[in-house]
Amino acid sequence: MARTRLSSIMFLTQMFDNTAIAYNLTSSGTQCQGPYKHAIRLHVHHIMGPTASPGITNKNAADTLGDMAFIFGGKGFPEPRGVEAYYDGGIIETVHLSVSSWGDFLQCNHPTGSDVYTCKCPQDHTGPCDMERPGEVRNSHSNYNYWYSFPHAGQGKYWDYETGHGCDSIQVKASCVIDELAKDAGCPGKCSTKTAKACVDCVNKLSDKQKEHVWDTAVMDGGCPHLSRRRRAPPSPPPPSPSTPRRRSTDPRRRRSSGGSCPSQGHCSCMWDMFGANCHNDDGSECWCRCCCRHKADKKCRWHPHLTVNATTNNQSIVV
Repeated sequence: MARTRLSSIMFLTQMFDNTAIAYNLTSSGTQCQGPYKHAIRLHVHHIMGPTASPGITNKNAADTLGDMAFIFGGKGFPEPRGVEAYYDGGIIETVHLSVSSWGDFLQCNHPTGSDVYTCKCPQDHTGPCDMERPGEVRNSHSNYNYWYSFPHAGQGKYWDYETGHGCDSIQVKASCVIDELAKDAGCPGKCSTKTAKACVDCVNKLSDKQKEHVWDTAVMDGGCPHLSRRRRAPPSPPPPSPSTPRRRSTDPRRRRSSGGSCPSQGHCSCMWDMFGANCHNDDGSECWCRCCCRHKADKKCRWHPHLTVNATTNNQSIVV
């Protein structure tokens, strides 16, 4: 009898934990009715550019508050990247899916100028990553809400889209959702790409429950007009190329910037730097300096605003 009672308690505890993860929205709109392909059921959000492929294949996504942590900044990384990069023309998409089991969280993104998404193992991960199963993470960057990764290699095996009644994906303009949050916070018209920090101060007047309610109303319940875009198969990622050691430049024009302070981000969105994790080698580019300088102890970099430098930057990072 004691063993039976203990087993029942353990089952209920596990069921509660799975439910807390899976049903991460509280919208009054139509819920996905299935039938589901896997046991763990959830719907997630992500923000993307207007020409990106719909869906979350080879992409990062989040629960409601997790996506807002990316858009407006989290405790561990307070930069309002989502407002700066996606207020003009960006799209927020909600996708219904199911998962069989969780693996490692991967960093997924696309290079600048490309819509081809790929996922990679985080540099601070110990050992090889599971590159097939979907992953989840909670940390200070997500305000301890959920961020997810959905590698293409595991689609159809460890995770899949749902297509039953009420399972259609939803797409709305990112600016509409952001504006609705600002309006509910009592400062309509406060948000734009150029006023991102003022926008964050405005939206953060709302509690988490208020933010969730406004988000769900805007996205799930028709508060923002739904866009009509068909999901298409994601483009195949490029084949991996052998890595070659980077040669140190001897160009005399490349010198460290003077002074002990870092330049502002300017036109660089800094989404690629992954909170400094991708800032190992100073390639002399403007965006490396503007994004990575703040992560260095000496606060210096090789780019100088009055010099012309031809360099490229690794833009692989994370977007949710």
